[in-house]
Amino acid sequence: MVNGVENCQVRVRLSSFIQLSARIDIPIADFYSNNGLTSFITNICAFLGIDTGRMKIVGVRSGSTVVEAVINTDPIDLNNSQTTSQDPQAVYNELDDLNTRLTNALGSGSINVGGPILGHSTNFYIFNDDGSSFQKTK
Repeated sequence: MVNGVENCQVRVRLSSFIQLSARIDIPIADFYSNNGLTSFITNICAFLGIDTGRMKIVGVRSGSTVVEAVINTDPIDLNNSQTTSQDPQAVYNELDDLNTRLTNALGSGSINVGGPILGHSTNFYIFNDDGSSFQKTK
């Protein structure tokens, strides 16, 4: 029993995502006092033209301010009782485009993330329905 209810249904789904790490030249206290988490998500998602529900902050730590985040693929309706799948090549194409635009914008400083960007890294991971990693064919 997961939630104390017998016969509770649990669904597990692998999500393809972009992993982002950005080091910002701002003290962590200033980042938080300036509504940094919300601004970070709002500004990046607005730049990429995606819904803010797709981006999650998974960690913030000091050392300047380092923000770790993920951007998921478009959500699938998990209330649907049928198995739903996504075309891994289409997911690859979308995440590759978002990743390229994000990397270029962070490198040029054209997204306001609360302060000057001292460093950043991005990568993306795509999973097939069977849980294996998707490999782009040439």
